[in-house]
Amino acid sequence: ALNLTIDRQAICEELFYDLETPANAIFNSSLPYCDVGIEPYDFDVEKAKSLLDDSGWVDSNGDGIREKDGIKLEGEILFVNSKAEAEDLLMYIESASKEIGMEISITQLDLMAFIDQTMQSNFTMAYNDSYGVPYEPYWQINNFRTEPMMDVLGAQALSHLEDGNSIINSLMTMTDASDIQNQFDFILKEIRKNASFAPISNMKELIVYNK
Repeated sequence: ALNLTIDRQAICEELFYDLETPANAIFNSSLPYCDVGIEPYDFDVEKAKSLLDDSGWVDSNGDGIREKDGIKLEGEILFVNSKAEAEDLLMYIESASKEIGMEISITQLDLMAFIDQTMQSNFTMAYNDSYGVPYEPYWQINNFRTEPMMDVLGAQALSHLEDGNSIINSLMTMTDASDIQNQFDFILKEIRKNASFAPISNMKELIVYNK
């Protein structure tokens, strides 16, 4: 539901000055094996509300925040305070979440505190960048494994699958291009289906140099 409340096009135009493009998946489709036909998330607040209604999350006391079984629909997003773009972006998401009856707070931490909190799985949500070239997609997918756990945030990707680790391990040993593509198809579409991540934009590296 939260994915449906994020207007990625507006974010790219208004916050990132059109330097970035809306992201439909964790990896840009121009990367090897990553053009798998991922359906983009529509910006559809009413559909998000409907999904929450159908899942039993309702605002029973009129305070603007939905509840279910006595639990409020609320959470926290952690981010590293050195990321210049993060605060404005997360303030937008904080505001957008209120439209669907979800309360999100944002917490900025220094890098070491962020690592400590996430390594202990002491978070509901966290903002971070993907690894970027040349580490995408191969090295980052390798770190989606839960054993050994190299990336706590990335490990959320296939953690809902009992054989998630073996799926990734088998990918790392494949040599046939069609087999590799089929495995990428499954992994990337499974991540999309499970909505472990909320991709925002395709980032670009900016370089300043003398002409």
